[in-house]
Amino acid sequence: MTTASSNPVQCFRIISVNFAYQLEAMLDRLHGLPASPPSLYLNITGLDHGSSATTLKMAIASPQLSEIYTLNLDSLGHLICSAHSSQNITLKSVLESSTITKVFFDGRQASAALFNGYGIRLCQVHEIQMMELATRRDDHHKERLASWQKLIEQEQVVLPLWKKDSSTYFSDQRVLSLPQLWSKYHRRLTVDGTAFWVAMVRQATKERLLSTQPHDRTKNVLSSQSPWYEELIQDERDTWNDDVCTQAWYPDYGMDYSIYRHL
Repeated sequence: MTTASSNPVQCFRIISVNFAYQLEAMLDRLHGLPASPPSLYLNITGLDHGSSATTLKMAIASPQLSEIYTLNLDSLGHLICSAHSSQNITLKSVLESSTITKVFFDGRQASAALFNGYGIRLCQVHEIQMMELATRRDDHHKERLASWQKLIEQEQVVLPLWKKDSSTYFSDQRVLSLPQLWSKYHRRLTVDGTAFWVAMVRQATKERLLSTQPHDRTKNVLSSQSPWYEELIQDERDTWNDDVCTQAWYPDYGMDYSIYRHL
Protein backbone atom coordinates (compact mmCIF):
# COMPACT_ATOMS: atom_id res chain seq x y z
CA MET A 1 0.00 0.00 0.00
CA THR A 2 1.31 3.41 -0.94
CA THR A 3 1.83 5.47 2.19
CA ALA A 4 1.36 9.14 2.86
CA SER A 5 4.15 11.58 2.13
CA SER A 6 5.87 13.68 4.77
CA ASN A 7 3.93 16.74 3.53
CA PRO A 8 0.38 15.49 3.06
CA VAL A 9 -2.08 17.73 1.28
CA GLN A 10 -4.93 16.66 3.50
CA CYS A 11 -5.58 14.92 6.79
CA PHE A 12 -8.91 13.14 7.20
CA ARG A 13 -10.77 12.74 10.46
CA ILE A 14 -12.30 9.28 11.02
CA ILE A 15 -15.80 9.29 12.55
CA SER A 16 -17.69 6.16 13.62
CA VAL A 17 -21.42 5.92 12.94
CA ASN A 18 -23.19 3.23 14.95
CA PHE A 19 -26.28 4.96 16.36
CA ALA A 20 -29.20 7.05 15.11
CA TYR A 21 -27.92 10.38 16.44
CA GLN A 22 -24.53 9.80 14.78
CA LEU A 23 -26.17 8.94 11.45
CA GLU A 24 -28.40 12.02 11.64
CA ALA A 25 -25.39 14.23 12.38
CA MET A 26 -23.51 12.73 9.43
CA LEU A 27 -26.43 13.39 7.07
CA ASP A 28 -26.55 17.01 8.22
CA ARG A 29 -22.84 17.38 7.52
CA LEU A 30 -23.13 15.87 4.04
CA HIS A 31 -26.13 17.95 3.01
CA GLY A 32 -25.51 20.58 0.36
CA LEU A 33 -21.97 19.56 -0.59
CA PRO A 34 -20.82 20.41 -4.15
CA ALA A 35 -21.90 18.10 -6.96
CA SER A 36 -18.77 18.62 -9.07
CA PRO A 37 -16.28 17.31 -8.36
CA PRO A 38 -18.11 14.58 -6.43
CA SER A 39 -18.23 14.93 -2.66
CA LEU A 40 -18.86 11.29 -1.70
CA TYR A 41 -16.41 8.41 -2.19
CA LEU A 42 -17.55 5.05 -0.86
CA ASN A 43 -16.69 1.42 -0.31
CA ILE A 44 -18.41 -1.50 1.40
CA THR A 45 -16.49 -4.36 2.96
CA GLY A 46 -17.51 -7.53 4.76
CA LEU A 47 -19.53 -9.44 2.17
CA ASP A 48 -18.51 -13.07 2.72
CA HIS A 49 -18.99 -14.97 -0.52
CA GLY A 50 -20.15 -18.52 -0.01
CA SER A 51 -21.95 -17.67 3.22
CA SER A 52 -25.11 -15.79 4.11
CA ALA A 53 -23.37 -14.35 7.19
CA THR A 54 -22.10 -10.80 6.75
CA THR A 55 -20.67 -7.97 8.76
CA LEU A 56 -21.15 -5.06 6.43
CA LYS A 57 -19.15 -1.89 6.93
CA MET A 58 -19.39 1.20 4.76
CA ALA A 59 -16.77 3.92 4.46
CA ILE A 60 -17.83 7.34 3.12
CA ALA A 61 -15.02 9.79 2.45
CA SER A 62 -15.68 13.48 1.80
CA PRO A 63 -12.61 15.46 0.72
CA GLN A 64 -14.57 18.70 1.05
CA LEU A 65 -15.05 18.02 4.78
CA SER A 66 -11.76 16.13 5.27
CA GLU A 67 -13.84 13.43 6.97
CA ILE A 68 -14.35 9.69 6.63
CA TYR A 69 -17.43 8.12 8.14
CA THR A 70 -17.28 4.43 9.01
CA LEU A 71 -20.72 2.85 9.27
CA ASN A 72 -21.54 -0.56 10.72
CA LEU A 73 -24.54 -1.35 8.53
CA ASP A 74 -25.50 -4.39 10.59
CA SER A 75 -25.72 -2.26 13.75
CA LEU A 76 -27.65 0.51 12.03
CA GLY A 77 -30.16 -1.85 10.41
CA HIS A 78 -33.48 -0.10 9.66
CA LEU A 79 -31.98 3.27 10.62
CA ILE A 80 -30.38 3.34 7.17
CA CYS A 81 -33.84 3.94 5.77
CA SER A 82 -35.51 5.77 8.67
CA ALA A 83 -33.03 8.01 10.49
CA HIS A 84 -33.07 11.43 8.84
CA SER A 85 -31.31 14.77 8.89
CA SER A 86 -32.88 18.09 9.76
CA GLN A 87 -33.66 18.35 6.03
CA ASN A 88 -35.51 15.01 6.20
CA ILE A 89 -32.79 13.22 4.20
CA THR A 90 -32.03 9.56 4.90
CA LEU A 91 -28.98 7.55 3.92
CA LYS A 92 -31.24 5.54 1.61
CA SER A 93 -32.36 8.69 -0.18
CA VAL A 94 -28.75 9.84 -0.59
CA LEU A 95 -27.71 6.52 -2.11
CA GLU A 96 -30.72 6.46 -4.44
CA SER A 97 -30.49 10.15 -5.41
CA SER A 98 -30.04 10.92 -9.11
CA THR A 99 -28.43 14.29 -8.31
CA ILE A 100 -25.82 13.20 -5.74
CA THR A 101 -22.84 11.46 -7.33
CA LYS A 102 -21.41 8.48 -5.45
CA VAL A 103 -17.94 7.27 -6.46
CA PHE A 104 -16.98 3.62 -5.96
CA PHE A 105 -14.03 1.73 -7.32
CA ASP A 106 -16.35 -1.15 -8.26
CA GLY A 107 -19.96 -0.67 -7.22
CA ARG A 108 -21.22 -4.20 -7.87
CA GLN A 109 -20.62 -5.65 -4.42
CA ALA A 110 -22.09 -2.58 -2.73
CA SER A 111 -25.11 -2.67 -5.02
CA ALA A 112 -25.80 -6.33 -4.25
CA ALA A 113 -25.39 -5.87 -0.49
CA LEU A 114 -27.54 -2.74 -0.29
CA PHE A 115 -30.31 -4.11 -2.48
CA ASN A 116 -30.50 -7.49 -0.75
CA GLY A 117 -30.23 -6.07 2.74
CA TYR A 118 -32.17 -2.83 2.54
CA GLY A 119 -33.94 -2.62 -0.82
CA ILE A 120 -31.66 0.25 -1.86
CA ARG A 121 -31.07 0.80 -5.57
CA LEU A 122 -27.85 2.74 -6.11
CA CYS A 123 -28.18 5.64 -8.54
CA GLN A 124 -25.81 8.21 -10.05
CA VAL A 125 -22.69 6.11 -9.51
CA HIS A 126 -19.24 6.61 -11.02
CA GLU A 127 -17.03 3.50 -11.05
CA ILE A 128 -13.29 4.12 -11.18
CA GLN A 129 -12.78 0.63 -12.63
CA MET A 130 -14.87 1.41 -15.72
CA MET A 131 -13.44 4.92 -16.09
CA GLU A 132 -9.91 3.52 -16.18
CA LEU A 133 -10.85 0.85 -18.69
CA ALA A 134 -12.38 3.42 -21.05
CA THR A 135 -9.22 5.55 -20.96
CA ARG A 136 -6.83 2.63 -21.52
CA ARG A 137 -5.34 3.68 -24.85
CA ASP A 138 -3.15 0.65 -25.57
CA ASP A 139 -5.93 -1.90 -25.06
CA HIS A 140 -8.40 -2.05 -27.95
CA HIS A 141 -10.12 -5.20 -26.68
CA LYS A 142 -10.81 -3.85 -23.16
CA GLU A 143 -11.89 -7.26 -21.91
CA ARG A 144 -10.11 -7.40 -18.53
CA LEU A 145 -10.71 -5.18 -15.53
CA ALA A 146 -7.86 -3.78 -13.45
CA SER A 147 -7.67 -4.31 -9.69
CA TRP A 148 -7.85 -1.45 -7.21
CA GLN A 149 -4.34 -2.06 -5.89
CA LYS A 150 -2.90 -2.14 -9.41
CA LEU A 151 -4.33 1.30 -10.21
CA ILE A 152 -3.12 2.77 -6.91
CA GLU A 153 0.40 1.64 -7.79
CA GLN A 154 0.11 2.46 -11.51
CA GLU A 155 -1.01 6.04 -10.83
CA GLN A 156 1.44 6.44 -7.94
CA VAL A 157 -1.31 7.56 -5.59
CA VAL A 158 -0.08 9.02 -2.32
CA LEU A 159 -2.66 8.40 0.39
CA PRO A 160 -3.46 11.32 2.69
CA LEU A 161 -3.12 10.93 6.43
CA TRP A 162 -6.00 10.30 8.81
CA LYS A 163 -6.58 10.67 12.51
CA LYS A 164 -9.02 8.73 14.65
CA ASP A 165 -10.31 8.33 18.16
CA SER A 166 -9.09 5.32 20.12
CA SER A 167 -12.57 3.81 19.79
CA THR A 168 -12.68 4.17 16.00
CA TYR A 169 -11.76 1.19 13.84
CA PHE A 170 -10.63 2.03 10.31
CA SER A 171 -8.96 -0.46 8.01
CA ASP A 172 -10.28 0.49 4.56
CA GLN A 173 -7.43 2.79 3.61
CA ARG A 174 -8.02 2.32 -0.12
CA VAL A 175 -11.08 4.58 -0.03
CA LEU A 176 -8.65 7.48 0.44
CA SER A 177 -7.32 6.84 -3.07
CA LEU A 178 -10.67 7.35 -4.79
CA PRO A 179 -10.68 11.18 -5.05
CA GLN A 180 -7.27 11.18 -6.73
CA LEU A 181 -8.14 8.32 -9.07
CA TRP A 182 -11.45 9.94 -10.02
CA SER A 183 -9.72 13.22 -10.83
CA LYS A 184 -7.13 11.53 -13.05
CA TYR A 185 -9.53 9.33 -15.00
CA HIS A 186 -12.32 11.89 -15.28
CA ARG A 187 -9.86 14.35 -16.83
CA ARG A 188 -8.64 11.74 -19.31
CA LEU A 189 -12.18 10.69 -20.10
CA THR A 190 -13.71 14.13 -20.62
CA VAL A 191 -10.78 16.33 -21.64
CA ASP A 192 -8.48 13.94 -23.45
CA GLY A 193 -11.14 11.39 -24.37
CA THR A 194 -14.32 11.45 -26.44
CA ALA A 195 -18.05 11.75 -25.83
CA PHE A 196 -18.40 8.18 -27.11
CA TRP A 197 -16.48 6.75 -24.15
CA VAL A 198 -18.38 8.89 -21.66
CA ALA A 199 -21.60 7.39 -23.02
CA MET A 200 -20.12 3.87 -22.89
CA VAL A 201 -19.07 4.24 -19.25
CA ARG A 202 -22.47 5.60 -18.24
CA GLN A 203 -24.33 2.71 -19.85
CA ALA A 204 -21.96 -0.01 -18.63
CA THR A 205 -22.09 1.26 -15.04
CA LYS A 206 -25.90 1.23 -15.01
CA GLU A 207 -26.01 -2.29 -16.43
CA ARG A 208 -23.38 -3.61 -14.01
CA LEU A 209 -25.31 -2.35 -11.00
CA LEU A 210 -28.65 -3.59 -12.31
CA SER A 211 -27.17 -7.04 -12.84
CA THR A 212 -26.69 -7.38 -9.06
CA GLN A 213 -30.37 -6.67 -8.22
CA PRO A 214 -31.61 -9.12 -7.07
CA HIS A 215 -28.53 -11.23 -6.46
CA ASP A 216 -27.71 -14.60 -4.96
CA ARG A 217 -25.58 -13.64 -1.95
CA THR A 218 -23.63 -16.90 -2.10
CA LYS A 219 -22.12 -15.96 -5.48
CA ASN A 220 -19.23 -13.61 -6.17
CA VAL A 221 -20.25 -10.58 -8.24
CA LEU A 222 -16.68 -9.33 -8.61
CA SER A 223 -15.76 -10.89 -11.95
CA SER A 224 -12.63 -9.53 -13.61
CA GLN A 225 -14.30 -9.88 -17.00
CA SER A 226 -15.22 -6.58 -18.61
CA PRO A 227 -18.70 -6.06 -20.10
CA TRP A 228 -16.93 -4.92 -23.29
CA TYR A 229 -15.13 -6.76 -26.07
CA GLU A 230 -13.75 -5.67 -29.44
CA GLU A 231 -16.77 -6.57 -31.59
CA LEU A 232 -19.24 -4.92 -29.22
CA ILE A 233 -17.13 -1.75 -29.04
CA GLN A 234 -17.01 -1.57 -32.84
CA ASP A 235 -20.76 -2.07 -33.15
CA GLU A 236 -21.43 0.64 -30.58
CA ARG A 237 -18.96 2.97 -32.29
CA ASP A 238 -20.65 2.42 -35.68
CA THR A 239 -24.05 3.23 -34.17
CA TRP A 240 -22.62 6.32 -32.48
CA ASN A 241 -21.02 7.54 -35.72
CA ASP A 242 -24.28 6.99 -37.61
CA ASP A 243 -26.05 9.17 -35.05
CA VAL A 244 -23.38 11.86 -35.40
CA CYS A 245 -23.83 11.88 -39.18
CA THR A 246 -27.60 12.06 -38.82
CA GLN A 247 -27.21 15.01 -36.45
CA ALA A 248 -24.97 16.77 -38.99
CA TRP A 249 -27.48 16.34 -41.79
CA TYR A 250 -30.54 16.98 -39.66
CA PRO A 251 -29.80 19.57 -36.94
CA ASP A 252 -33.22 19.03 -35.40
CA TYR A 253 -32.46 15.34 -34.83
CA GLY A 254 -32.38 16.09 -31.12
CA MET A 255 -29.07 14.69 -29.80
CA ASP A 256 -27.36 17.13 -27.42
CA TYR A 257 -23.72 16.03 -27.27
CA SER A 258 -22.88 18.64 -24.64
CA ILE A 259 -24.27 16.27 -22.00
CA TYR A 260 -21.23 14.06 -22.61
CA ARG A 261 -18.70 16.72 -21.58
CA HIS A 262 -18.75 15.24 -18.10
CA LEU A 263 -19.50 11.82 -16.68
